Amino acid sequence: MLAISNVPPNTRLTMASSIDPSHANLPSLPPELWIRILSHHNDLAHLWSTCRHISSTFRAYTEQVFAERHLKDIAISFFLEKYNLGGQSQRPEIPVIYDRREGGVAWFKDKRSVEEVIGDLGGVEIVNKRRKISHAGRGKTTDKGVGSEDLDEFEKVMDRWEENVQKWKPEMPNFVLRVEDLVNDTELPGLVFDRAQRAVGFEWRGMFANFYREVQRLSVLEAQWKVSSEKQHQENKTKEAKGESIPLSDIPPRWHMLELGHKKQIRRARLKQHYITSPEMLWAISSLIYFDNHNMEPNQATRPSTQTPQDLKLLATIPGAGIGERWYGSMHLLQSLYLDEWSCMHRIGLKVMHWWEDKWLKAIDEDDGPVIKVKKRRRRPLAR
Repeated sequence: MLAISNVPPNTRLTMASSIDPSHANLPSLPPELWIRILSHHNDLAHLWSTCRHISSTFRAYTEQVFAERHLKDIAISFFLEKYNLGGQSQRPEIPVIYDRREGGVAWFKDKRSVEEVIGDLGGVEIVNKRRKISHAGRGKTTDKGVGSEDLDEFEKVMDRWEENVQKWKPEMPNFVLRVEDLVNDTELPGLVFDRAQRAVGFEWRGMFANFYREVQRLSVLEAQWKVSSEKQHQENKTKEAKGESIPLSDIPPRWHMLELGHKKQIRRARLKQHYITSPEMLWAISSLIYFDNHNMEPNQATRPSTQTPQDLKLLATIPGAGIGERWYGSMHLLQSLYLDEWSCMHRIGLKVMHWWEDKWLKAIDEDDGPVIKVKKRRRRPLAR
């Protein structure tokens, strides 16, 4: 049997439309076989964004595959700090994993014990291939062996988590979700918080739609880059054959130089859609490009900037922000959006790096080699 992943993309897109009408009444595969076939598709972005749209029947098959096979593999982290201070240490966070599905709502739960939550906030180390909580109870000890001061700290953690969920903003979601090896902070539609269960619920179909929409957009931009780069390379080869020199401006940039800039543009398009009825926010989001491009040469304006919040400067030349202009008093909003964007992109990048580190540590932990001692990343305590 030919696997779906081995069919060229252009062929996949036209499979449904190229079926001979005379074959419409022929026997078809039972749903169980289609679901089994789709469950082996190794390109989840294509499965959700393309296969799911072939027909209403395929939509049902695909969604069942995601609900039963892939939903449980998603990991979500809710950050507890109000501000991202940079650095590469792992910050206080609440990791939640799949718990159950109730129709169109998926519930993800923090399944750690209270002792583990407090221990993770204070620091954890791996000793002899086993996790050991390096924590001593503070204050009066309860029946569970947790100090009263620690329980106060635990309640503060729950307060902060609940506050971040209730005050969710698209420009600063305070969470990231990982699907396979991809990480983003796209919206969790219908997000609700259950403090008693230490769980969050959201519409899982909308979550996948938001996540893979941006994956698909980035894939399209990468495909366009490949076409334009190949075209530029061919033109450069022709010039070389004629003995002509090639200016630096004619050398196409590598994808990794452009990827961050494209991710920012996709993210800003998401914000524009959310704030489509707010002219002030639309102006601020559109003006972020001036922070990207200041201190750059005119011919480099489309390339991403590598600046940090410390480089942030007030740009009086931004259209609409001059003295007496409509958005003169809104520069603080623009600066806030820029810092939020930097903070979120940094968190996403850091989560990807930590995920690969954890994957490496897990591989070591499962190895049958000699006993080792590995110090885990230091976690910063929650600010009081």
